[in-house]
Amino acid sequence: MFFKPYPRFSALEHLKRHTPDEIIEILKQSKLAGYGGAFFPAGLKWQLCRQNPGDTKYIICNADEGEPGTFKDRVLLEEHPELMIEGMIFAAYAIGARHGAIYLRAEYSHLQKKLESLLEIYRKDGFLGSGISAREPFDFDIYVHLGAGAYVCGEETALIHSMEGKRASPAQKSIFPFKRVSKASRRLSTMSRRSARFRGYSRWESRTGSSSELKNSRHEGPERLG
Repeated sequence: MFFKPYPRFSALEHLKRHTPDEIIEILKQSKLAGYGGAFFPAGLKWQLCRQNPGDTKYIICNADEGEPGTFKDRVLLEEHPELMIEGMIFAAYAIGARHGAIYLRAEYSHLQKKLESLLEIYRKDGFLGSGISAREPFDFDIYVHLGAGAYVCGEETALIHSMEGKRASPAQKSIFPFKRVSKASRRLSTMSRRSARFRGYSRWESRTGSSSELKNSRHEGPERLG
């Protein structure tokens, strides 16, 4: 896997320039889709989460990479974990979440201290915790939740049950589960693409002077991870 350089915090400047609704609109225009198999539009999911009237909302990043022979999430966690963290911060700002969790695969426990140290850096720089600087200041923090090594926790309802101290079994859910519970569980690879997308959007907008053409372009615009 090859990665383009990513200066830490660079995408988060958009928090000061845009409201949550504007962030969602930028994401919708980018046509970013999820990596969960259904390719559900990420911007639409954020919009529906924001519209959900739940009192408390959570961002859960699914870093339980249990598929045999896969390692893309491990590489992202080792090389560019800031992409995941900043993607979660954007998601929290957009949907109004105050709490975040990284559900880390048990076999990746050696990365836990590294992630916790990086989260502390984000706290010290004011991008996690209380009063995060943004167009609309907000509170949000993230902790690392170590999984128990169950393959089934790659499924979002099983993952949430595991975090609640229950048996990690999938549950029935509606088409849009965030209408039932105010939780947004997203795959690490999709979350990481979001922060890269916003950084690329900044450079693309500076060249064109407008974001209105973004929705008409599939090849221009925010850069993707390679």
